[in-house]
Amino acid sequence: FRSVFPDRRIWIEAIGYANKDPHGNVIRLAGTCQDITDLVVAESEMKLERAKSIHSAKMASLGEMSAGVAHEINNPLTIISGNLDILERYLTEPEKFSEKVSTLRRATTRITKIVSGLRKFSRTSERKLHALYAVSDIVQEAIFLTEPKAKRETVDVIFESSVDGNIRCDEIEIEQVLINLLNNAIDAVSDLEVRWVKVFLTSNEKEMILQIRDSGPGISEEVQKKLFQPFFTTKSVGQGTGLGLSIVKGILDEHGSTIEIIPGEGHTCFEIRFPLGLSQNVPKSVNA
Repeated sequence: FRSVFPDRRIWIEAIGYANKDPHGNVIRLAGTCQDITDLVVAESEMKLERAKSIHSAKMASLGEMSAGVAHEINNPLTIISGNLDILERYLTEPEKFSEKVSTLRRATTRITKIVSGLRKFSRTSERKLHALYAVSDIVQEAIFLTEPKAKRETVDVIFESSVDGNIRCDEIEIEQVLINLLNNAIDAVSDLEVRWVKVFLTSNEKEMILQIRDSGPGISEEVQKKLFQPFFTTKSVGQGTGLGLSIVKGILDEHGSTIEIIPGEGHTCFEIRFPLGLSQNVPKSVNA
């Protein structure tokens, strides 16, 4: 309960129980009241700081993506500019003219998709928007937003799915989780001779199971124990805050989902398990 006084507000936790006679009649009520104001205030401050950390991590990821996305937008812009310069010469050739117009449309669609993805990812609303979303759609959007970085590091990102299904979630937060894991995987293999990141989506009767594997040699058991701790990082000074995986785990905890490192794969493999939503699985094969 919250009690309001002229000079302060306090929170009280009341716990009560009833003593009954052999016939089940209540003969006495007893209980305790405890001032838990300090605890409530501390929890409130912790939630606020966590929200700020999540937002800061999201903005950091957005900034990192923006540099690569600028180059991605330049590519279709170059196509548009080049085709506009020669469009008039095909006015008397309907077939070629139509072909050039189709090329322009594809280029503008590409730009629209890039801008739409960034705008959605940068949403700052504090209101949680939990609804049913297709996991494969969220995965493909995350891959799309990390594609510029993957191209820059010449890393192949492959998405394979034999099923599709919905989960109840905040789409933006789950997308942030996947972007963080994909960026980490790309960083981990950027200096290797063989560079790939593979995303696999499967399911069982209760869960959607998502695995993100990379061509790296794996993570030692000692590092695995600390990996989800705040401020722990294996990156060089100035290359990481050590908050990314801690925030990832926090978001997944809030969604009733789990994340763990799968041993014995020969490569680094993170596995996320989402509680299955209300819709049935639909057979599907996706490669991106």
